[in-house]
Amino acid sequence: RRTYGVRRHQVALVGNRDIGRAWHFVGDYKVALRWLDNKGYSEVHSLDLGDKTGRDDTMRTAEVNMGFVLDRRDDRFNPSNGWLARLNAAVGHRNLGGEFDYMRVTGGGVIYQSLSRSEKVAAILSIRGGIAQPFGETLGLPVDERFHVGGTNSLRGYREESVGPV
Repeated sequence: RRTYGVRRHQVALVGNRDIGRAWHFVGDYKVALRWLDNKGYSEVHSLDLGDKTGRDDTMRTAEVNMGFVLDRRDDRFNPSNGWLARLNAAVGHRNLGGEFDYMRVTGGGVIYQSLSRSEKVAAILSIRGGIAQPFGETLGLPVDERFHVGGTNSLRGYREESVGPV
């Protein structure tokens, strides 16, 4: 079985601002130090891990992230009607303090529809997607910067982000 493990320590500066009643802006700068234990994973997917392959290694990533959220839910903490949409863009670069150059764009939406007059039962439809791409001298994305599934909001029965990466 090919597996990997990641221990991560991260520092982030985060800011957000409401822009009107429904629009929100979120921005952050993150620096993360990761200890990757490949456990044979890179023997099969060596190109996927870029220039940090074939051994246990320490990686440092740094990124700037900006996003917008449009929130049209009836209640921020316990919604039963409405929708929410979000769009994020992140750039990781050596000039920010990391070892990798990459970009990532993610987006998603959630629709809430009450199924009863008392609004105690609601149907929820959620969709998420994204694209991530290395650039410059970086050959592949760090394994924990790739997309994973698993956990209560994507693939139930598996631990958070335990299936993947893709």
